[in-house]
Amino acid sequence: MRIRQLLWLSQVVVAGISPQRMLAFARTLDGSGDAGEMDPVNEVHLVGRLSGGPEERTLPSGDVLVTLRVSVPRADGTHGEGRPDVIACTAWSPRSRRAVAGWALGDLVEITGALRHRFFRTLGGTGSRTEVEVIRAKRVRPGR
Repeated sequence: MRIRQLLWLSQVVVAGISPQRMLAFARTLDGSGDAGEMDPVNEVHLVGRLSGGPEERTLPSGDVLVTLRVSVPRADGTHGEGRPDVIACTAWSPRSRRAVAGWALGDLVEITGALRHRFFRTLGGTGSRTEVEVIRAKRVRPGR
């Protein structure tokens, strides 16, 4: 592997990409593998401001979850740059629910999780929702 690629890969590690994903990507760069050999990955990393919640809910099944929304500005050079994406997140595990419980609107937060599409019953039929399931969460800085 060339030095430039190694330097780039070291920056990716600092940015929070898992070593497994980094290795799979490195194989595509140096020709020792192709994209078809990469393992499937469902990993989301968000850093943004809390724009809604956290709100604890108990579902009819008895499951307890905390819902929240995180506002993340779009990167420069992307469609709708500068406008925020407001992303729905749910914390299901006791650990993740405790991590988000004390957050307040405007807090700068960091969330690592997985994208989920869940289905549920409503009075009008079946509903669905796409959201980030919170696995790890921390408040980076209190709101302004």
